[in-house]
Amino acid sequence: MTYYEPIQSVDGKVIGSIYVGIPAPKTAIFDMITSTKIGGKGYVYIINSQGQFIEHPTLKGKTVTAMIDPSTKKPYMDEVISKKNGPLRYRFPDTSGNVREIFAYAHYFEKWDWIITASMEYND
Repeated sequence: MTYYEPIQSVDGKVIGSIYVGIPAPKTAIFDMITSTKIGGKGYVYIINSQGQFIEHPTLKGKTVTAMIDPSTKKPYMDEVISKKNGPLRYRFPDTSGNVREIFAYAHYFEKWDWIITASMEYND
């Protein structure tokens, strides 16, 4: 988990930032999540309310709120982050950059601000 805060000069210009990071502990839950497969190519991932992937096969530690879906003009993970629980359908680019339709089911664990999501391509 990470947090950034801008450092501003007296006249309000951003001159740096403060970073605080707490590494997520390696536990049995991460082993279970990384080894779980859904359908042919699906997987389980964890994202927080700020859009940072806590666990993901290729995006761990990355924040996706700046990744915009050109067809909807919204962040790719907008529905996952806003809804947090239940069935979801959204679009997301694969590692080749091709946008795929994803079917998922999410559960929000409020204590750690984790949205634990099982996902797979809709055509899988």
